[in-house]
Amino acid sequence: MAQTVLHLEGKLHTYFKKIGYREPHNLTLLREKTQKSPDSDKQAAVEVTALISLFVNIIKAKNVLEIGTFTGYTTLGIALNLPKDGIVLTCENDPNVIKIGEEAWGDANIRNKIDLRIGAALDTLKTLKPNSFDLAFIDADKENYDNYYEECLRLVRPGGVIIIDNTFLSGEVANPKTKNKGAKIIDELNKKINKDKRVEACLIPMSDGLSVVLKN
Repeated sequence: MAQTVLHLEGKLHTYFKKIGYREPHNLTLLREKTQKSPDSDKQAAVEVTALISLFVNIIKAKNVLEIGTFTGYTTLGIALNLPKDGIVLTCENDPNVIKIGEEAWGDANIRNKIDLRIGAALDTLKTLKPNSFDLAFIDADKENYDNYYEECLRLVRPGGVIIIDNTFLSGEVANPKTKNKGAKIIDELNKKINKDKRVEACLIPMSDGLSVVLKN
């Protein structure tokens, strides 16, 4: 058995993009619009959104928390997989970036499943009830990742899942000389999660690093 992670390059990368996941048409359209944005690199990878959507189905989630909406690509992916009475509460600090997302949500007829909260995410999180979410996804400002993690542990029910994006941060978490404040914070969070008895967790070498955490 292989003991190393294969690099997705060349033919293997093409193979993965072709059959590694499914992307519904509504998501494809939103991704293509997002790619025209100067900040398009902020969008979660297609395979990350596909995996989150799969988790929504696996754990039969009805209430999902998302920290960091951007143009609403992952929000849309989640909403498309929620039951009729499901809700994804998504937090975004910039009201301008989600405009194309709101249009896409409407076109997909799932706007009623999305509770968009504009403002500082931590302020929003502090108003929410403990153990009220089945799944949470963190993909926002890196300096607050530990704060978001602790809030999600409070807000997600026992047996619920927390998924954290960018936990490699372009490899900077493994650079002891990094001057990137966010990388230092994420490195400490990764180490904290590894020893955290409140959870079971695995850091997956997908995209820019994806941590999947099960709350005990």
